[in-house]
Amino acid sequence: AYALALAGDKTEALKVYATVKRIAAEQPGKLKPGDWQALAGLAYELGEYQDALDFDMKAPEALRKDPAARFRMARSYARLNRTNEAVDTFYGLYQEGRMGPTDLVEFGDFLQESQIPAEALPQPALIE
Repeated sequence: AYALALAGDKTEALKVYATVKRIAAEQPGKLKPGDWQALAGLAYELGEYQDALDFDMKAPEALRKDPAARFRMARSYARLNRTNEAVDTFYGLYQEGRMGPTDLVEFGDFLQESQIPAEALPQPALIE
C-alpha cells in the first residue's frame, strides 16, 4: 500500500490500506511495536491524519519519542487543525534541536498559516 501511495495510485493504495487497517483492528496483538509506526506513516501519506495519530499513539512510548514519529504527529495535528497540539509538538522538537533547515521552514510556514506570531511561542530560558 505504501509503495502504491508513493507511486501515485491512491485509489488502489486506499483499498489495500482499508484491509490492513481492518486487520490491525481485529488482531492488534499480532503487530510488532514498529508496525504501528509503519501504519502511521502509511495513513499519513494517504491523508488519513486521524488514523496516523491513532496508530502512532498505539506504538510503545519509546517509539513515540522518536523524532520522525513526533514530526508526523505534529504534521497530523496541524492537518486536523489541532493547532495547540501541533505547536507544542513542533516547538518541543525545536527546543531539543531536532529540526533541520527544512523542518524549520515547515514550522514557520505552519505558524504563518495558523496566524500564530512567533512571539506568542514560549521563549526558551536564557543561559547565564
